[in-house]
Amino acid sequence: MTIADQQRAKLRTSRLRVGALHSRRVKPRAIEPLYSSAVWRALRLVVLRRDGYRCVVCGISVAGKGQARVDHIVRVTDGGARLDAANCRTLCASCDNQAHREKGSGSPQRDERFSIEGADLSGRPLDPMHPWNRVKKNGV
Repeated sequence: MTIADQQRAKLRTSRLRVGALHSRRVKPRAIEPLYSSAVWRALRLVVLRRDGYRCVVCGISVAGKGQARVDHIVRVTDGGARLDAANCRTLCASCDNQAHREKGSGSPQRDERFSIEGADLSGRPLDPMHPWNRVKKNGV
């Protein structure tokens, strides 16, 4: 067997292994029809405009393509209204992940805990509860 034949044999076996990996891939979850409907897209736009294209938790801009998440405050499975703007809020990807900590843990309860980190361009903390951002009473 020549070197070229050996290389061809290696290439064939590697292709077979790659093909086997592709066949074992997890199928993507089906998207609920609500989120691809025109009614949801219109409601999503109303919520984004209402919130000024900013995350309601940390205040970061989500105006860029793919940055905004419109989240139900009370989950639909817990009785929250599906198409009510009052039950929706704008979140950035980081805050949306923190709002859904139960995903992956198998917990049926929503586990929402936010921790805001970082600073704006002027160096002020983004966390509204940071001592530098607290409103001073009577100059104290």
